[in-house]
Amino acid sequence: MTRSEPFFMVYGLGQNPPTVIHDNFMLAEREAKRLADLHPGIRFYVLATVGAAEKVSVQFRKIDADEIPF
Repeated sequence: MTRSEPFFMVYGLGQNPPTVIHDNFMLAEREAKRLADLHPGIRFYVLATVGAAEKVSVQFRKIDADEIPF
């Protein structure tokens, strides 16, 4: 999946893992405040990407018609 980086997510401590991706800090901050208002006593954190790892194991190379041996 290709997306803009960095991106941000909001996590409520002790809650389910975050699933919504925010493209900027301001949107994530707004969501953290909204969730905290709805759920008193739960602390919501804005998480930011700091790096990424990806394994690429399949590559495909298109062959020009001149290279086809038949």
